[in-house]
Amino acid sequence: MRTSVGAASLAIALLLPAFVAAKPAASGKHDEQTRAEITALLNEFLSPSQMALASNHDRFWADDLVYTSSGGVVRSKAEIMKSFESAPKPDPSVAPEPTPVFSAEDVLVRPYGDDMAALTFRLVEHDPDGAVTTFRNSGTFAHRNGKWQAVTWQATRVPAAAPDAKADQAAVAALDTQYQAAVKANDAATMERILADDFVLVTGKGTAFAKADLIKAAQAKEYTYEHQDGSNQTVRVWGDTAVVTALLWLKGRHGSEPFDYKLWYSDTYVRTPAGWRYAFGQASLRLPAAP
Repeated sequence: MRTSVGAASLAIALLLPAFVAAKPAASGKHDEQTRAEITALLNEFLSPSQMALASNHDRFWADDLVYTSSGGVVRSKAEIMKSFESAPKPDPSVAPEPTPVFSAEDVLVRPYGDDMAALTFRLVEHDPDGAVTTFRNSGTFAHRNGKWQAVTWQATRVPAAAPDAKADQAAVAALDTQYQAAVKANDAATMERILADDFVLVTGKGTAFAKADLIKAAQAKEYTYEHQDGSNQTVRVWGDTAVVTALLWLKGRHGSEPFDYKLWYSDTYVRTPAGWRYAFGQASLRLPAAP
């Protein structure tokens, strides 16, 4: 009898290390599955084809959801779903307006047991006008009735990085130089890209020209240039506005009429979601010819 008990004890002792070693492996495998399922659920939820669907939100959010927006507004799932009911119905005869596109980066899922997990990730919003907004989002997911759903959600907007004044100066200086070269070459496409849509140029004689006027002149090659060269360039930046001052030498022909003179100009650039754009130009009177 003692021998049997001793043998059984020995067998249990030999089996225990294997059982203990096997348990974390099983847990690790389950955790990997949880991470994969929640990551896939998140990516599907953010996909452009699903983001605007009420059924997508009904699947993603739990009935007892507590959602806190980046503005501090707390909402329930019922309130989120109600917003779809009140949204205007799309008109099939009208092309839909472009909508933001969202993507998830730095996704981290932390499982806690078999039916609870925490999610943190960086949400990147790409707006149709080119603007990019970043959020840090976190959520808690519960596994109920065979599916994962978010029970809490917190969104935090990431402040935009402070502008780098030196980098902005260099960027605007290069852009203004590129613009003057485009004028010289009658490169209407480059001028079109750099000029703001509401651009205005005021000459030293007080005449105002719009963007369309300059593009039309370039396309028709009304001016041919031997020189359209800036010098003594300085750039001053104030946040999203920059002013370029330079001395410009213009030499060439307007139709059959030759011209050769210098003037000072100040060009104002503004930062837009699509980058810096040339918004306003002011030219001086022609400088007296050198003796």
